[in-house]
Order: sequence, then C-alpha cells, then structure tokens
Amino acid sequence: MTLLKSLAGHEVFLAAFREEGEEVADDVLKGLCRDYVIFPKPALPPLAAVSNLVSPTPLLTRRFASREAQRTVRKLVGEKKIDCLVAEALLVGEYVRPFREVFRVLDAHNIEFMRARGRLRTTRQPLKRLAYGLIAARLKRYERRTAGDFDLIIACSETDRRVFETLVPGRRVVTIPNTVDTDFFRPAAARPAGRTIVFTGTLWYEPNADAARWLAEEIFPLVLQEAADATLLIVGDDPPAAVRALAGRPGVGVVGPVEDIRPWLEKAAVYAAPVRMGSGTRQKLLDAMAVGLPVVSTRKGAEGLDVAPGEHLLLAETPDEFRDRILELLRDEGLRRRLSAGGRRLVEEKYSRPAAVAAAASLWREVEAEVRARG
Repeated sequence: MTLLKSLAGHEVFLAAFREEGEEVADDVLKGLCRDYVIFPKPALPPLAAVSNLVSPTPLLTRRFASREAQRTVRKLVGEKKIDCLVAEALLVGEYVRPFREVFRVLDAHNIEFMRARGRLRTTRQPLKRLAYGLIAARLKRYERRTAGDFDLIIACSETDRRVFETLVPGRRVVTIPNTVDTDFFRPAAARPAGRTIVFTGTLWYEPNADAARWLAEEIFPLVLQEAADATLLIVGDDPPAAVRALAGRPGVGVVGPVEDIRPWLEKAAVYAAPVRMGSGTRQKLLDAMAVGLPVVSTRKGAEGLDVAPGEHLLLAETPDEFRDRILELLRDEGLRRRLSAGGRRLVEEKYSRPAAVAAAASLWREVEAEVRARG
C-alpha cells in the first residue's frame, strides 16, 4: 500500500494476487488506482517441490505463475500508454521482464539466493546441504539474470543494496526501507502482566517456519524450566504441518490467519524472533516495536534495521542466549519499559510510513523525468 500511496498523482493500473480468504479493500484501491484486477494465487502443480530441484524457474516464482495474469498484463501494456512497469518482488518479475521498451522497476523485498544459503546454516545432513547448495546457486543465477533486466532496483536495506550492486553491476540500486504505520500500530494503554512470548509471520515462508520450530522445539523448553507459567504463541498465515504440530508441545499455541495482528502483539510480554535465514528486513520486528513490545532477535533477524542492542532490542544467537534474554525481560519491568520506549522511538524517527512515501514519491519523479528523456 505504501508503494501505491507514493504514486499519488500518477495514473496507476494494478494487477495483483491475493491469498485464499484474503479480503480486498476495494474502496482503498479505487482511491489509489485508475483500474485494478486481483487474481487468486495459483495452486502449485503436483510434485512442484520435487521438480524444483531441476527446474530453471524457482519454486517461489512458480507459486505466482498464472496464464490469466500474463494475458492481462500483455493486454494492459498493449492497450494503455504504460510508461513504467513495477514488479513488487522478484516473485512476479517474469510479468515485467519481457517489455524492454518500458521503464522497468524491481521493488525487491528479499534477495532470494541469500535466503536459500541460510538453510545451509541450519542443517548438517549432507544430502540436504547438497540440495540447498544447488538451489542457492541456481537462484543466484536466476536472480542475476532477472534483476539485470530492470532499469531500477529498489532495495529495502543498505545491506541488500550492496549485494545487488555486486550481483548486477551497472544497474541503479536505491534504498527505501520497509516502514510501519505508526498510527495503526500504537503502544497499548496497559500491557498485560503475564508471561506470554509471541512470534508472528507468514508461516508457509521457510525462514518463518524455521524460526517458529527452533523457538518452540529448542528455545522455549529452556524458558519453561525456569518460568513454568510462560506461554508461547505462534501466529500467522498458512502454517505447514510441522508448525501446526508444535501446538502439541507444553505451553505452545499455534494460531492461523488473523484479521488484525495487534491484539496478539498487545497481549504478549516479549516478542521473540529467532530468524536464522532470509534477507531484506523483517516487518514483524518493526510492527512489534511500534506497539511497544520488547524484542529479542538474532542478528540475522535484525539485519538491515538501524537498531542498537540494549536500546531498541536484545540480541541472541543460541538457545541458551535466547532463554537468558527472554527471562531477563520477563523479570525486569524496567528493562521492558526502556526497550519499549526505545523501539517505538526508532520506528517513529526512521521507519514511519510518511517518510517512506515521501522518499518513494521523490524517486518516481526522477523516474518520470528519465522516461520523458527517453522520448
């Protein structure tokens, strides 16, 4: 939505996908777009995960492959005077790449080959390591080829910007950070005095599923040894079977899709983000800090965010370190208050939505000038 708001004043045509059960805010889209069409996210073909080992097209991209959507985009470009095409994430880059006569922008939320490489740090099984290594190498080739077809790449962190500049030298790469709606996500008037730990995220996404399992299977049992009344809530869309099964463990609850994540953040005392893989920045951390929820994260989870340990959050890398940091927060109200205030202040100063909309709007003016110069 931030991207659409930054395009105010331009004639915008939107083609997008929605998850099953996801509601479309028609009134909002009508105010931001000249016209739009929303497609249901396609179902993956049978044996897609197996064929992913040899397919030249990554599984994540194939999740969004739709002939109907391809026909719609081709028709739109053919009938309208489209000056600029924007692919929001590499996953839909195939819809934009073919139109070389149009200025093409990639809004990159992640660097997928780095996410795949992260799996190598979480497994010791030789065959799995071999498979993950092959997938990461193929993703890197695909990402270099795909990103290289765009005129402009928008990265969500300085870390990702530097990687893209190495991956596709000569392409222009700019950074516009992820943001949080600080009016929507606000600190609760009073935070419960309980011992609830929460983790949120899109749970079909492997970095989130891995974090949820590591938290429930290896970290939280250590917390329970010293805080028997603690509870853990894992909240998010499409939890796979391995994540749903975590609900059978002592003190653990798994909640599927929710319309509003705020009540789940507001009932917790600590937000735990034991993220071990992926790239980009984690929106979930910004949302948690915006509501004043103290955060414990890995360095990977906090990557790309301008955070100071001890001021905005706490860092941990091992199950023992996570246990210690979580227990420290559960026992020390003063520390919780300091991190709550520091995290909220950070998102207000550096990750508020108005600042990002203004930065993006300025960028679109530069794009418009370049398009005009091309004739």
